[in-house]
Amino acid sequence: MTRTTACKRSQNDDETNGAKRQKITVNVPRRSSNRITRLSTSKMLDDEQIVNAIVSSMGSKLSEKKVLSEKTKINSSANQQNICSKELLSDFELARTSLHVKTVPKHLPCRENEHFDLLRLIESNITSKEGSCIYISGVPGTGKTATVKHVIRELLETPAVKNFDFYEINGMKLSDPTSAFSNLSRMIFKKKFSISQSIDKLEKKFTNNKKNKHTVILVDELDLLVTKNQKVIYNFFDWPSRKNSNLTVIAIANTMDLPERVLLNRVASRLGLTRINFTPYDYNQLIRIVEARLEQIPNAFDADSILYCAKKVSAVSGDARKALDICRRAVEILQSKILQDESPTEVITFEIMQEAVKELFSTSALQFLMCS
Repeated sequence: MTRTTACKRSQNDDETNGAKRQKITVNVPRRSSNRITRLSTSKMLDDEQIVNAIVSSMGSKLSEKKVLSEKTKINSSANQQNICSKELLSDFELARTSLHVKTVPKHLPCRENEHFDLLRLIESNITSKEGSCIYISGVPGTGKTATVKHVIRELLETPAVKNFDFYEINGMKLSDPTSAFSNLSRMIFKKKFSISQSIDKLEKKFTNNKKNKHTVILVDELDLLVTKNQKVIYNFFDWPSRKNSNLTVIAIANTMDLPERVLLNRVASRLGLTRINFTPYDYNQLIRIVEARLEQIPNAFDADSILYCAKKVSAVSGDARKALDICRRAVEILQSKILQDESPTEVITFEIMQEAVKELFSTSALQFLMCS
């Protein structure tokens, strides 16, 4: 072998090795970058850790400029992923808030007819200054209280009929049924009275109230105000029947036949003036209710997952609050999986909804057994 030939072969070997080194320089950092970015997403690395990880995965020495360039790309990618993760979690927080049963939506789907009837009755009483009783019945979670409050809010925002006073009494928040009198008198007269004094004050007000503003009283959870002598319910539904009462009482109960089944005939006859019954929601209505809550984040749920939840709830009770609770729990389950890096998806799937349904229905069954 001549010296010239040996030199050429050496030169060719150098070029070949150079090409290989060039190829390594292009491809390997991308793999190392992906690996380090995954680490950086869960825990940001400091400069020294990033440099060591790059050099270790490259298997060769790099220039300082190249290392700093790679480090910048890794941190940039990690920051972008952190921002996306925060945006995703904030969307889930919005979904959880929107699905909360205490969140009052702008519109109540599937109760348009009941809303119209109630609005017409109360508006007529306010403008004519007449008194009446409105008895609203329906199983829990059918939108009774929410519909009444929507109607009241709409009337308060209507200039022609907004001049009325609204008071709310909830049987679940009272220590005993007779305290309803003292609570109401305190709200109306801004002073505290005994129960007997409260009854006298209220009697006088609703006997000659024609010159004052119309009064609307919502009595929620009426079932809990039933007493042995039925004095509480009788008074509340006797006042609107007086000539100058200028009072509308709206009573909400869970059973349609409460007046006939529990109350005396004299009370039942007064409650029978106007009745509105809220039937349980079917699964199509439950789907509309959930989707209305998710207008700002329409892609958070698979359509099949909402359908599954709606059919499960409608088959048991038709309770919209139960459907909202299940969907809210599904969001929490997915949030937890994403934070633990255990979820391959960023939407509520059928499988996640199954988990939420199973969890909440088993909890409800346990509570029923404990209370029975």
